[in-house]
Amino acid sequence: MTAEMKKDLSYYLSLRYKTSIEFEQSDNKYVAWHPELGRGSCNGIGVSPIEAISALEEDSKDFITLLFETGQSIPLPESTETELPSGQFVLRIPRTLHKKIKELSEKEKVSTNQYVVSILSEFVGGNSAFNKLAHKFNRNFRAQLISDFEKYQKPANF
Repeated sequence: MTAEMKKDLSYYLSLRYKTSIEFEQSDNKYVAWHPELGRGSCNGIGVSPIEAISALEEDSKDFITLLFETGQSIPLPESTETELPSGQFVLRIPRTLHKKIKELSEKEKVSTNQYVVSILSEFVGGNSAFNKLAHKFNRNFRAQLISDFEKYQKPANF
């Protein structure tokens, strides 16, 4: 029995896989998948990137559980967690911005954390086509964020 076979299901469910997102023009929906698990193995589909990622999280849990329970090998992510930072950091933001992000995440029916991860992913990189489409759809939100940010950068008049 190899060391890999001794790992329990919770180990495999905790692995962090790369996520890819594309906009399918024919269906007018976003599709998210984990390349390391194979594009056809599990995916998430939604009208927004956040909805697609949320659906992918559920589908990938089911897929990994199925592989584990049937004794099939579970592909590991390309990068191990020891090569990457923890994925957690503390960020202090204005309360009004926090409120706005919370409201937007509730509107999307996802956690605040998941919403912020989606927005950060959008800005940091990933699929350039996704970034162009997300920019088009989120232009008003971005403009409001920039406006709010500029308000906090200006010194108060006394």
